[in-house]
Amino acid sequence: MTDPGVTDAGVSVGFELPLGLGVAKVEDVANGSGAGESSVGSRVSWPVLDAGGSPIVGARLLASVEPDASGMVPVLRVDSPDAFKAVESAAAAAGSDQVAFEMTLKGAQWKPEPDGAGPDGVASDGTLQAVNPEGEVVLVSPVARQWDAAGSESTAAESGSRTKTSGSKSSGSTSSGTESSDSASASKTASEAAAADRAGAPLSGDEVALMRTKVAANGRSFTAAVDEAMVNDDRTSWPLHFDPAATNSRSEWTMIESALPSSSSGYKFSSDNGTGVGRCVYGVAAECNRTTTKRLIWEFGGLGEFTVLEPRELISASFSAYGTHSYSCTDKMVKSYRMADLTSTSTWNSHAGYFTSDREMGNRTLHHKSGCPTGPKWVEFNVLAGAKQKVEWNDDTFSIGLAAADTSSMAGWKRYRWDAKLEVEYNRAPNTPTSLSTDSRGCVTGSTRPLLNEPTVLLSASASDPDGDLSRVRFTLQKYVSGAWSTTWTSGYTTARSGSPHTTSGLGMPSLATATYRWRATAYDDPNIAKLRPNDVPFGSTPSAWCEFGVDRTDPGAPVVTALQPSEDSRVQAVYDDPDLDLGGVGKTGCFKITRGANSSDVVKYEYQFSNQASVTTVSSTSSSIVVCWAPTVANTGWLKAWTVDKALNKSTQGTANFTVATAREDGIWSFDDVDDPGRDVSVKDAGEQTPAGSLVLDGVDHSVKGPHGAFGARDDDYALGFSGSADEDVHSEAQVVDTTQSFVVSAHVKLDDAINPNKWTSILSQEYNGNDVIRLAYRPHTASTSSTAACPSTEGTGCWVLLVKTSSNTWKQVSSARAAKIGEWVHLTAEYDKGAVTNQADDTLRLWTCNAGTPDAPRDAEVVRADASFTGPLALPRGELYIGHSHYLGEPADHIKGVIDNIRVFKGDVLAEAKVRRMCQGAEAWQGQDEDKFLNPTQN
Repeated sequence: MTDPGVTDAGVSVGFELPLGLGVAKVEDVANGSGAGESSVGSRVSWPVLDAGGSPIVGARLLASVEPDASGMVPVLRVDSPDAFKAVESAAAAAGSDQVAFEMTLKGAQWKPEPDGAGPDGVASDGTLQAVNPEGEVVLVSPVARQWDAAGSESTAAESGSRTKTSGSKSSGSTSSGTESSDSASASKTASEAAAADRAGAPLSGDEVALMRTKVAANGRSFTAAVDEAMVNDDRTSWPLHFDPAATNSRSEWTMIESALPSSSSGYKFSSDNGTGVGRCVYGVAAECNRTTTKRLIWEFGGLGEFTVLEPRELISASFSAYGTHSYSCTDKMVKSYRMADLTSTSTWNSHAGYFTSDREMGNRTLHHKSGCPTGPKWVEFNVLAGAKQKVEWNDDTFSIGLAAADTSSMAGWKRYRWDAKLEVEYNRAPNTPTSLSTDSRGCVTGSTRPLLNEPTVLLSASASDPDGDLSRVRFTLQKYVSGAWSTTWTSGYTTARSGSPHTTSGLGMPSLATATYRWRATAYDDPNIAKLRPNDVPFGSTPSAWCEFGVDRTDPGAPVVTALQPSEDSRVQAVYDDPDLDLGGVGKTGCFKITRGANSSDVVKYEYQFSNQASVTTVSSTSSSIVVCWAPTVANTGWLKAWTVDKALNKSTQGTANFTVATAREDGIWSFDDVDDPGRDVSVKDAGEQTPAGSLVLDGVDHSVKGPHGAFGARDDDYALGFSGSADEDVHSEAQVVDTTQSFVVSAHVKLDDAINPNKWTSILSQEYNGNDVIRLAYRPHTASTSSTAACPSTEGTGCWVLLVKTSSNTWKQVSSARAAKIGEWVHLTAEYDKGAVTNQADDTLRLWTCNAGTPDAPRDAEVVRADASFTGPLALPRGELYIGHSHYLGEPADHIKGVIDNIRVFKGDVLAEAKVRRMCQGAEAWQGQDEDKFLNPTQN
């Protein structure tokens, strides 16, 4: 509840009660409005809360309101001693050692009325006045008082008195605000009288005591504390009412009259009998020493709040003047007018022209004459319309004039005292909501607005009220459609304490489609306060700023996962892109590109997980793709799963790459001498070494033919593979064997059949890559050439042996034997890839050793001849098996051999001992190595 609008420029008054209040409730109450009249007014009631926030039974703050909104006054009502003890406890919990109202003051000081001050800085009659630094009285506080309910039913019924609220937090003096009723009121029953309301003033017979008022030493505040003597008196009749008081002071006043139109002699008249309003006829009344028409004007200055309030924030404005006399007991009308400001020289000529119908604010039809049904009393006028006009003009001075409606005779003559009062009750609009937040992400507009994926969004705003009232908030939501904003939803009202957050939770926000939205919040008064206003018009703050957000409920498309080639990323050691092939191996790095899928332009992060990882890895990125690399830790089937997440946190479906990680191979030797298992790998694995290459699969070949050792009579159980040149013959490994990321050596004994066509390619062994060879050891015709080399160097007219490798840039590199191939004779071939030492592999080298053994009938010298060729690597990565006796072209087998192949060896590393190449050529068996060797290996010294 706010305090009266009674502040000077730079002067403000605060009103505090150290008690928490609950939710307000509006009640209708019967209200006496004059002789023989009755009407219905409104009362707002707040429950007082204990320290735990629960309502105290029998303790309420009441504010009674006139039906025409002309007055309002809060009063604390306590129904019983137990309720009062609970109120004391609540005040103590709030840090106060007494139940007391506090009136604080800024820009002025509280001082006693001129009749003197008591020991607590208060006048003997309990009144105070606020004086600004210029010495002007800007506020008067009459008597802060409390009363019980001792008035008897009979007394109340006989007096028929009805309380009239004053329109401010004060009740005025003890005699103000009451009117004697006529006989119609006096006939009310005793039970009706007993129920008479005491919220504004005591009834006849009630015990009244002054509250203990004390002014602070600096004059900036005073407290009105409960007089506990009444509280503790066993004779006290409960309930008790406690009423602190404050009213505005007039700063200037005057009387103007038509008979002396240029005279200002009525300025600040002071007669306690009052000065007249209306027609004063000489000879009719002794007080009329001339025939004239008189009018009264009061000016109330220092209304600083008028310069900051809005007209809609005024609830009531009540002007009160004490009527001392009227011509007769007949009710006659007096009108109130909004006047121009006064000066000490104001006259009839300067101000009579302002008493016009467009300035009229209200009227009262009444009498107040001693000996009549209604005697002298305070008379209130509703001047709300004029106060609003002043507020609209930001004018801190409000002048009010009184004039009789009938000036044709003395029938409308009345007198009023100088000490008139103005009481303005206002309720300031709530502050513009702050702490705006969309789904806990703050308030943003433009491109950085949050994007959300829920059908409803939690909006929140904090609302406060400068008067501390309960606040309501209403949210407005708009959607951006066809280039314009359109309101799609307006929420109901939320209610919370001033300064508390409000949210849209439970308000029924509709499901939101994918679009861009904006919202704002407007704070409104407590609905019970709003009901005090005409037509129950909602009373709201300035709307908050707009906050924007987007709704995106569409999931991104599944990302596309592709394995990268070495040419695309230098980290690639194996290409894992075919689940049907054993690729790479443990520790061999593969890299994958994860590309966002359809409807994914707003991706903000990627998530991925390899099959051997326990958790998902997240990468924040708005790029169209990311690259992730990974080295397998086990040989097995594996997968890479990937997802994308967009700005609205929608998550895509899964994108997957499946692959099979090959068992890492180190060396392989196939002698083909085991009749029962001719394809067995006879190499031996030492502790710490990787798994040997493994057995070969033989299909359609003759493995009973003699190898070179058998042919030359070295041993009878030497067997080899015999090929007829048929396309149905197939010999291959079960997994990738040759690792092109490092140096390697392959060797074999070969004898081409005499009947071959020397002008056609014949493949000895090859390593497949995506349907084509990446490594090939072969016979090539003399006339064949490649883009990088000339024809066979031999001039013998036959073909030569050649080692071909494909680089990562998809170009062939080769080295050809230094002498011609001998068709129909045994030859030992050793081919080497020596990976260079420099970073860009510009010194990679191919070497090919040939050793012609001849035939048993015509043996050769078995001398080893080497050929070299340098180039820039790296090599392409093979992904398929090792094939014996044929190659591949466009996914189909090609260049099948007709002849015999024996003693195939594959070694990791480059040739370190060329003598071992000679020994293998001259017939050394695989197991006839040095003592430290398990088999003859030219890559070992």
